[in-house]
Amino acid sequence: MNPIAPRNVAARLATIAACVVLLAVLVAGWIVRSRFVESLYLEKVRAAESTLDLVAAGSVLPLIAEDGLTLNSLIKGVPLGERYLFVSVSDGGDVVRADTDLSRVGTPWKGTAKGGLELARPVLFREKPVGTVRLGLSPQRLRADAGRDSFPAAWILVAAILCAAAAGGIGFTVARMVVESAGFAPGIPGATTEEEGEDPGTARNPITVLFASVKGFRSYADASLPDDLMRNLKEIFSIASRNVIGYGGHVEKYQGESLTGVFGAPSDLADHTRRAVRAAVSIQKALQEAAEEGNELLRKVSIGISTGVVLSGQVPSGETSSPFYVGEIFEEAASLNRAAREGEIVISRDVYQSVQNLVGVEPLPPLGAGGGRGSWEAFRLLRIEERKHRA
Repeated sequence: MNPIAPRNVAARLATIAACVVLLAVLVAGWIVRSRFVESLYLEKVRAAESTLDLVAAGSVLPLIAEDGLTLNSLIKGVPLGERYLFVSVSDGGDVVRADTDLSRVGTPWKGTAKGGLELARPVLFREKPVGTVRLGLSPQRLRADAGRDSFPAAWILVAAILCAAAAGGIGFTVARMVVESAGFAPGIPGATTEEEGEDPGTARNPITVLFASVKGFRSYADASLPDDLMRNLKEIFSIASRNVIGYGGHVEKYQGESLTGVFGAPSDLADHTRRAVRAAVSIQKALQEAAEEGNELLRKVSIGISTGVVLSGQVPSGETSSPFYVGEIFEEAASLNRAAREGEIVISRDVYQSVQNLVGVEPLPPLGAGGGRGSWEAFRLLRIEERKHRA
């Protein structure tokens, strides 16, 4: 009997199996990416709804007072970009009172252009509608952004699976050839295989984001000497980063006059939201105390905190790796930060619901503007009940 024949048959079977595995991995990768895209698309729509609710809450008093200037200033504060087509506020008669397109002001609302996605919220005063806020989205742009954001995470996972499958197949083939050439039958003690190390891959993590920045920084920078500016800014970053790390988070990035802290990943902290809130309170307390030494920039720091689920992964950097995240809550934290005044902390509804037995808050805008507490999407943190044990 020809001893080569069984090896040829085994080689053919291995080739067929490898092709089947490759096809299965590609199909699985496409399915995973499609789900990532849909998930990110829905997250972007939810972020737009949060923006819409904030605008609706801020439009109550200006609509009642017929204050068109304030309404238009509120509209201009919404960052449109390419995904938001317009923001519009109309009164109870559906006449436009403020719009990113000034030509619509004073005319009846005519609807969104074909192909656009329109989100609408009623403006309520004492539980009665006094107007409507509308936000136009570009579904095509949202899906394009979701596809772009999901591409690295999904295909890094596919590449890792392919590499692991290829390495495993090569290792198994080489080991089998060595064993057979030595006269051992498969399964005889002494024949071993080497397992490949695990790739961390991509995960969905619940995290809390703390975004701190300096209010009026540009004006301050224009009026300050470069050395003084950098020294004062370093003091802010030092205090903020020390407290973020002290409460179990890590600094995700410094950008200009802002700092972004992440709690809950890569370390798995079930109480990451509480830790972020405590860290924010500790930061503001330390900044106010340090400001007594004469650095007035320390009093100008505002903080926004949001929480939610993000996609996370690792980016190789030399011999180490750094975490990266994909999710709308980073934009939400920045938006909440913009709503905060100097020395204040503003939290999202999800953050408040997670820590409501720990904090005292004020809805934004103030409760006097009407509406029930549950309708607010942002809250100004007033106080926290300090406890002796760590969060």
